[in-house]
Amino acid sequence: ERGVSFSLLRFGTMMFSRDPVVLKFIKKISVHNDEVAARKVVQEAFFMLKTKYGVANPLECLREGLKACSPAVLTKRRVVAGRALNIPVPCDENQGRKKGLIFLREGFRERRESTAAERLCKELLALQKMEGNSINMRDNLHRMAESNRAFVHFLSRAKSRR
Repeated sequence: ERGVSFSLLRFGTMMFSRDPVVLKFIKKISVHNDEVAARKVVQEAFFMLKTKYGVANPLECLREGLKACSPAVLTKRRVVAGRALNIPVPCDENQGRKKGLIFLREGFRERRESTAAERLCKELLALQKMEGNSINMRDNLHRMAESNRAFVHFLSRAKSRR
């Protein structure tokens, strides 16, 4: 924490130290279980959102962005008659939030800004406009579920055979 300014420490530590959504997001983006570095990235991104881009509440920005990139349906892979099919299944709130965290993580990692905090900051700003890599991932999943909608009856048949 040597490179972090004093104002960032004062701003960041009290802001989300107990918020469960942020703690789950920190666990998701940590590489090799290095949660200290992941927390620092999130703190710096929140600080940039607050100071550079004028977002009043970065925590609310994260929550809204997570809600925006969370899918309504998931696809389950089933092998039917030797073919692997992706069968669309509606997901509950927890499953959607978990997949949304994964989409947000992968979406900000694909960006081309110089630092991880800047990439996260830009991805959260793009999510407010319903743009960005994570929205594209969610849309691709919904598109795939829509195109495989004809195979839904295979899922109910597999459940009834058990």
